[in-house]
Amino acid sequence: MLTPGRYVGIPDEVENGVSFEEKMSELTMALGEQMREGQLLDEEIKQQLLKVGFIVSDELVDF
Repeated sequence: MLTPGRYVGIPDEVENGVSFEEKMSELTMALGEQMREGQLLDEEIKQQLLKVGFIVSDELVDF
């Protein structure tokens, strides 16, 4: 047998009392907040670049 768990052991899963749905809800809410923050930071970067004479285009470029 070549399964690693047989030789090194597999850690037991720890039940933390939080359902999958609840955990996913928390994680997706946190992700949404991070994505909104990312958009704000992107806009700030564009504004700062504009101040020094560079324009960042929002157009997608196909290569």
